[in-house]
Amino acid sequence: MSKTEQKYVEVWETKLIVFERDGWQCCYMDEDGERCMKQATQAAHILPQDVLHLARYGPTVIHHVDNMRGTCPKHNASVQINYRAKPIEADAHAARIQDKLNGGQDDSDD
Repeated sequence: MSKTEQKYVEVWETKLIVFERDGWQCCYMDEDGERCMKQATQAAHILPQDVLHLARYGPTVIHHVDNMRGTCPKHNASVQINYRAKPIEADAHAARIQDKLNGGQDDSDD
């Protein structure tokens, strides 16, 4: 298997973990606390996978399953925490993932 094929498989395995964890349902919650009833077809990054966030937190954090939520296409961008808008919240989210990567057992939902 080529490196490209291996990466493709890893991406799909990660997405499957996210979709199964989220019950194959969009995780968006409206202001009344009602969860979107549509099927999750996209794995949305909480900390976006752009140059700023990749440089600040690294690909291991950005592509970790705890940094993704299953969403429908309409709500894909609604789960993001942008460092420029909410730096403390973004840093705390990344720190929880980094702690888990370093052997911590934090299983809290974000």
